[in-house]
Amino acid sequence: KGAAAAYLRLGKVLEDQRKPDETIACFRKAAELDPNYSLVHSCLAWLLTNCWDAKLRDVSEGLKAARKAVEVAPQSALAWQVLGWARYRAGDWKASIEALEKSCALQHDPTGGYAFQWYFIAMARWRLGEKDKAREWYNKAVKWTEANANDNTDLIRFRAEAEELMKKEPGLGNQALEKKPN
Repeated sequence: KGAAAAYLRLGKVLEDQRKPDETIACFRKAAELDPNYSLVHSCLAWLLTNCWDAKLRDVSEGLKAARKAVEVAPQSALAWQVLGWARYRAGDWKASIEALEKSCALQHDPTGGYAFQWYFIAMARWRLGEKDKAREWYNKAVKWTEANANDNTDLIRFRAEAEELMKKEPGLGNQALEKKPN
């Protein structure tokens, strides 16, 4: 596991330096060296499905890596989270929600998870036509982000993505994100 861990650490350094192609290569090498290293598969799946450089995304490979992460570590909240992201990117909205809800449950956190899961649950519910539920998840994610991590670049991207998706409801314009009165 030593060599795989070294490639993972190197990949994380390269990721911090915004070198995604080199990061992906390191994560792939780490997964090759230790196929049972769940964190490596989670990191690879994360980057392949949510890379800030969309040209480097490979949803199919990301989904494969996420499935492997869950297979190797079925009690890992992170593994289920990246599986939920990968399923979302693959267009499997219901399976995305299931995986993300499992991730939230595995965290044993009093808040029931984090915005990293909630933005994707909101988007998947929106795509399934569950607009009110989507707004609830989105609002919960925004509140958590603003209280805990409002400078996190990934959450900023996810929030923007959710907002863009949810603004597309015909006839609502920017009001789509506001909670409708009962």
